[in-house]
This record gives sequence, C-alpha cells and structure tokens, in this order.
Amino acid sequence: MSENKDKDLAQEIADDVSFTEADLNDNMIRQPSLVAHYGRLLAENQYKMDLSKQKMEIAESRAAHLMREEANEDGKKITEALINSTLPTITSVVEARISYNKAKRDYEAMKHALEAFRHKKDMMVQIGVNRRTEMDNKIRGLELRDQMDGQEDRDRELRQEAKSSFKAA
Repeated sequence: MSENKDKDLAQEIADDVSFTEADLNDNMIRQPSLVAHYGRLLAENQYKMDLSKQKMEIAESRAAHLMREEANEDGKKITEALINSTLPTITSVVEARISYNKAKRDYEAMKHALEAFRHKKDMMVQIGVNRRTEMDNKIRGLELRDQMDGQEDRDRELRQEAKSSFKAA
C-alpha cells in the first residue's frame, strides 16, 4: 500500500469508528455492515500476508539452494550458519522480506481496526443502556409526581369533607 493509500484508509477507519450520541441510532444500524466490510479486508490482508510469507520462504530456499550448489561446484563445504547469515544480504530475499513485512503491517493494522469496531459496539451498547436508564428514571419521576399530585388532590378532598362535616356539626 502506498503512503497516501495508508493515510486515506486510516482516515476512513477513523471516520467509520467515530460517532456521537446524536448519531447513535444511525451508527448502530451501520455497525454490522462496517464490521463485515473490515472483516473482509482483514481476510484479504491475511491472505496477502500468508502469500508474501510463502514467497519469502521460497526466495530463502532458492537462495540457500544456490549457495549450496555453488559451494559444491567449488568443492567447498558450507554451513547452515553461513547460509543463514548470508541470506539477509541477498537481494531477492531482502525484497521478499520487505514485501512480507509490509503485508504483515497491513494485516495487523486491519486487525486493530476491527478491534476498534468491537470497542465502538461496546460503547454504543453502554450509551444505549445509559439512555434507557435515564428514560426509566424520568418515567419513574413522572409517575411519582402523578402519584404525589393524586395524593394532594385526595388530601384536599379530605380536608374539604372535614370542614363540611365540622360546619354541619
């Protein structure tokens, strides 16, 4: 991935993960499709990483095989330690390792992006619970107020009856 594509993807992920309480409902609706989208991107990145690793292993194997053949033709013995210490200097191996490391970086970044969506889901659920609790408390408050208003009306009626009874007596 180029540096610009990396920045664009990072910005897209940041935009998709962010939300406010004002747009909570829209985000709750979009969340499953975003998780599916980024899950697919994660799978693609894993495939690229696995493929790059395989190519790296092939490049290392070929380079080691050529080193052994050259040593054989020259009548020299070559140790595995010498082969292992020389591999990182061979251009095809270096390129394959760089390709693998980039693919691994992209995979890890996407894995973290998907984890961010799990955190987003948890936060949205908590906000939803808080909203519901707030709504329940308001409803209870209104019910309590209605009960209190009803009690005041009954008290007023009883006082009125008591006054009427007192006057009659």
